[in-house]
Amino acid sequence: MFNLDKALLIKSIQAKLPSVKLIYLFGSFASGDQHSKSDLDIAILPVKSLDNLNRWQLAQTLACELDIDVDLIDLTTASTVLCQQVITQGQLLWGDSYDDDLFAVKTMSMYQHLQAERALILTDLMAKQTKDKEPIHE
Repeated sequence: MFNLDKALLIKSIQAKLPSVKLIYLFGSFASGDQHSKSDLDIAILPVKSLDNLNRWQLAQTLACELDIDVDLIDLTTASTVLCQQVITQGQLLWGDSYDDDLFAVKTMSMYQHLQAERALILTDLMAKQTKDKEPIHE
């Protein structure tokens, strides 16, 4: 089974992306549920978002250095739901606690707004379905 060297992972990311603010481990390695086919789920918060090619190249470089498939997420472009999962279920590997707190507060605020919007949509949908099921009286 793969043994993750967190110090090597952090050093590798910082060498290629010196301006990274936060590095998280999430997924099966963060939960302790990894197995022989698991990939390594890493989320980063760079100062400036990475384009898809640079993010892919960084993931491939890390995969070669660590000898495991790497799924690399740029938190500046990730969905609100994925960001929420990273901060609630992941582990902060590296970064300033202030930046971590700021990102967490921003993410949770956006997630709460998303949930409120979803609730309104679901309420409207349920009302429409109920109305559509009412018998027609002639």
